[in-house]
Amino acid sequence: MFFAPERIEAVREMILAENGEQRARALAKIVPMQREDFVGILREMAGLPVYHPPARSAAARVPAQGGLGDSRARRQDRRYARSS
Repeated sequence: MFFAPERIEAVREMILAENGEQRARALAKIVPMQREDFVGILREMAGLPVYHPPARSAAARVPAQGGLGDSRARRQDRRYARSS
């Protein structure tokens, strides 16, 4: 998506921005690209679901194997999120 030669410069500008103004200018270039990509994805999917949550966000809602309760799974999920 962003590694195409015509796109990578805007991404580099955003990453290397030294202040909010520079970051905003870079994002103003990136947002239309993202919008175009997402419109294309949704068009290709033709009404099919396209959102798949990461496994770790589902872990808090599903009791883990080995008898972990729901609250313990949530705590483990939060620890994972902080460490990543």
